[in-house]
Parts: sequence; structure tokens; C-alpha cells
Amino acid sequence: MTANFDCIIIGAGLAGLSAARKLNNSGLQTLIIEASDRVGGRVATDYVDGFTLDRGFQVINPGYPELRRLNALDGLDFHAVKSAFINAQRDQKFEITDLLNSRLATVPEKFAFAKFMLSRNITGTLKNYSSSFSNFYDNLISPFFTGVFLCEPDELSAQINQQIIRTFIYSYLTRKLPGLPTGGVTRLAMNLSQGGGPILLNERVTKISTNQVTTKNNRYRFRKLIIATDYQAARRLIPKLAPMQFNFSSTFYFSSPKLSSKKDLLVVNGDRGLVNSGVISNFNPNYAPADKSLISATFISKSVNTRELKRQLGKIWQIPTNEIDFIKGYQIAQSLPKFTKTKLVNSNQISDQIYLAGDYLTAPSQQGALLSGRLAAEAVIRSVKVI
Repeated sequence: MTANFDCIIIGAGLAGLSAARKLNNSGLQTLIIEASDRVGGRVATDYVDGFTLDRGFQVINPGYPELRRLNALDGLDFHAVKSAFINAQRDQKFEITDLLNSRLATVPEKFAFAKFMLSRNITGTLKNYSSSFSNFYDNLISPFFTGVFLCEPDELSAQINQQIIRTFIYSYLTRKLPGLPTGGVTRLAMNLSQGGGPILLNERVTKISTNQVTTKNNRYRFRKLIIATDYQAARRLIPKLAPMQFNFSSTFYFSSPKLSSKKDLLVVNGDRGLVNSGVISNFNPNYAPADKSLISATFISKSVNTRELKRQLGKIWQIPTNEIDFIKGYQIAQSLPKFTKTKLVNSNQISDQIYLAGDYLTAPSQQGALLSGRLAAEAVIRSVKVI
């Protein structure tokens, strides 16, 4: 049997869900085909013995324009994370808004940082600019945003840094702070899946031909096709796509006896490659049983000794290591695309019929994924109207 659709989307991650919402609202008959048993892609959550474990440390930033446009947090029990962090190496507390008023920066550095943030014509990597505001970079940007980008911010496109830092500043200045929904970050994806048309789960696309995709179970005809999978899956379907660099990350979860609610700040810049650690259940108490705490630890290094890690966490959170119990770990080989240039792919259009969507097209963030989905959908809508 063959079914017909105006547009088929392969992949039900944030990019695919965003594209489907836009297409469906434009009156186009849309179908999402997803190989796994759930929506959300890398935005995923597991439930283990009463603990809520997001697959990799993730927070949702209400300051992202696409989340605001989609009203993506409506109806969620959303708990904000405080607007401060502790730099473990320096044993100092910083507010994100210290980017604007830090006592650690000279007046020329403040002007240099403001100029960078307001400039419309920046090129190259952040390293081309950060030397002019080195205190900001060393004390705030590097320790905090390494956890956002999963690599040293200096290595990435200056424009990408500017875009993401702006959204965080906006979030903290407007007090719409990043946070976590009860039920885990997967609730964001579930919210986005509403209003985007039908979704087929557990159905892997095996072949793309003219106006048709083939799965193990069926064939589906399309006028337009959006490939919104992760990049490696996209390359399997479209072999001509060039190789691309991605950042690795690993997140480990531990339980402990109930920790004081005062331990509610993210700790960054730890030893042995620890990017950040948090008592997640102090961000959102629903992430752990009432008598327990959930602790996360995220690394960008591939070699992690869990015994050494427990010692480090015991020191950070001031608890005996024998009271820290390992729950589960996640190693994500391709956590985020590494934007050493402003754009990794020049266009979201592969042919007259086929379009791409994914954070590798726009920015390494939830914002980037959602934006790429909308842009692909808008390109499809324009093309269909021309036909």
C-alpha cells in the first residue's frame, strides 16, 4: 500500500517536530516517520527506580526565540535553575549577569565585550575576539559555556557564541531562567509533538527514491521530503553530504541521601575534565524520590574513572563517598556539532524535492534544532506555492 503526503519528515527530533508544526499549520498534509519508539531525538529521558534521568545533562532555556514562538513550555511543570554557578577551580560564585558587570574585568574589557556582543559583522572563531576581554572569558564564558557547547568556546564560530550568549543574557535579565520540567526534558518533545500531524514510530526508512520513501512496512509518496535525522543518519540516506565534526560528552548520575536545598547551584570547571555537576533534584525535586538526591556529572573527556569521580563529587558536595551510589551513565559520541565556521552546511535544500533540518545547519542548541526545522518547512511551503 502507498500513502500520499504533501511533505514527509524523516526524524521526530526537535527539528522534525518544529517543521511538522509549521507545515501542519500551513494546511499541508504531513507525516513524520521515526525509527525509534519515541519522539525527541537527543532530547530524551529514562526513569530508573524513581529517578528521572535525562540522557546527558540538559536544561531548557525559555530565552530561546523558537521556544517562545512555539509556546513550547505551556502546560509543563517547569522549575528554573538559579542564575549563578560555582567555579570549582577558583572556589568562587558567579552570576551570569556578571558578563555585564563583573568586578573582574577592566573598563576597556567591558567595552570590548559589549562591542563584540553588539557587532553585526564578526567572523572566524571566538578566539579572534576573546583576548580583548580575557577576564570575562577565563572566569565566566569558558567555565560556563563549555558545558553548553561541550567544547572550549574559543574553538567555535564567534557568531555562534554571540547568538547563544545573547539568549542566556536575555533569559537571566528577564528572569525567564533555564530549567527542567517535571518528567524530564522529554516532556518538551512531547509538547512539541502536539499539532504537527501523524507520527509513525518504530519505522525506519530504508530507501529514498523519486517522490517515495520505503520502510520495512510500507511505501509513502511525497511531494516534498525533509530529512530531520541526526547527521550520520542523514549521510546514510544522502551519501554526498560531507563528513562533519561533533563533540563527545558523557553524563553520569548518582544518588545520595537527601542533600540540603542550599546546594542548588551548578558547579562548573571541575578536575579531570569535569564540565559541570549539579544536584538535579534541588533544581526540580520531582527528579528523585523524596528521601534521596540525584547528582549529575558531565564530562567532555572520554576516559572517566568512576571511583575518582565519586571522590570528586564527595568533595564538591561535601558528602562521604560511600554514600554516593552510581545509577547510570550515558556516553554520547555526537552530542553537538562543532561549529568552527558560522555554517557547517551551506543550504538546507538538497534537490528540488529534498530538504535538510538539524542543529548542524544553524546552531548547536535546542534553539538551533527548532530554527532549522522551521526554516526547512518555510522553504517547502514556498516551493509548494510555486508549483
